[in-house]
Formats: sequence, C-alpha cells, structure tokens
Amino acid sequence: GVDLGERHKGPLPVDGISPSAWPENREGDSPDVFSHQYPKDIGPYLQQGAVLLDKLRRIDVPMPGKRNDGAFVDDVARYYHVMINGRPYDWINNSIFMAHVNSLLQLHGHDPIPHAYLDHLAHHLSTTQFTTVFRLHVEKKLSWPQHLGIDVT
Repeated sequence: GVDLGERHKGPLPVDGISPSAWPENREGDSPDVFSHQYPKDIGPYLQQGAVLLDKLRRIDVPMPGKRNDGAFVDDVARYYHVMINGRPYDWINNSIFMAHVNSLLQLHGHDPIPHAYLDHLAHHLSTTQFTTVFRLHVEKKLSWPQHLGIDVT
C-alpha cells in the first residue's frame, strides 16, 4: 500500500476552503470508528468547485491517442475532494458526481475509474493526501480495495 499516515481526526483540511468551514471527523465509540460531519454551509465549496471546474474547462482537450497527465489529474482530484466534502449531493447518489468526474478524465484521454472507496478516502484524507491517491489510481498504480496506510473498510 501507500503510506499516507493517519487519517484526520478533527477538522479535515480542504484546499481553498477556510479552516472555519472544514468538515470534521469525530471519533466514535471506539478508536477505529469515525463519523464524518459535513460542513453546515456548502457555499464556499460550491464557489471553490466552480473555480476549479472553470480551470479544468480551460485546458485544451488532447488529440486522439494523447492525454493530459500531471497537473490536469491533480486538478480533477482537487475538484473531487472539494465537492465531495461539501456534499452538494445530499439527496442523490454520489455516483452521479463520479460519472461527471469520469467524463472529465475520459475527455482528456484517461480510462474511467471506479467509485469504490473514493468518497470515503476523500472524507478522511487532506487534499494533498487524497490527490496522491487519486493520481495513483488514475495511473493504474493502485487498485481497489487496497489499503493505503489507513483502514478503508
């Protein structure tokens, strides 16, 4: 696996979001049980998500057989991390959002990736940690379910 250190307890760092608006992970009845508390105000998440999506829209689509790697994949990961933690999809299945993310990846020459534990990992890893996991998964250097130094069950 990939050692990403401990999953976050307490406020979860989300890039581009004020620390006062971060979601929080609370310990449950045992040290291995956590409860992810979504933010009360999703406005900052929608605003940051719009900024990141606008940046992604401005990237040229590659020629057939080519793909955008590196910074593009990292930007998709940051977009996913912000939006999944803001939870604008309270009443719908997050798979709809994953289809949107996979459309971005496919448009830029990548294979789609399965939803699997992606949302769970985004709820327990900082943006930097999550971006590493996402990139490795897109690059097919990880497969599900693979423990990444944290318990993903």
